[in-house]
Amino acid sequence: MNAALEAGLKETDVAVDCLTMTVSAQQEQAFMTLEALRSYGADVEEGLHRCMNMEAFYLKLFDSLKGDTRVEELKAAIAAKDLDRAFETAHALKGIYGNLSLTPLFQPIQELTELLRARKDTDYSALLAEITAQKEKLDALL
Repeated sequence: MNAALEAGLKETDVAVDCLTMTVSAQQEQAFMTLEALRSYGADVEEGLHRCMNMEAFYLKLFDSLKGDTRVEELKAAIAAKDLDRAFETAHALKGIYGNLSLTPLFQPIQELTELLRARKDTDYSALLAEITAQKEKLDALL
């Protein structure tokens, strides 16, 4: 900014240009994030619709997923055969992934939730592997 002022530009012009560049960079980053979510398989348009088409709000919800350990908690509950706790965790994840329209995560968690709702003692390893793989892909985007 000092160099611009020394070159004879007005302080207000420099400040406006800096603000414009910051807003443009944020919009580009949001766009790139939406595109990354689309390439992941998320139904971004549906997710935005659920968030009243407020991109910033939709993207902010993804920030809350950073460091989320509920998939690990789900795996631990199933390993301990605590199907009640596993169901509660899976049901919460189903709501989160559904509201964000994260189809690659929503589909296997929905199937798992219904099996757990019935308290079916079965081999959940294939579904857990799919959920874990999809969560890792999502985490790479966050």
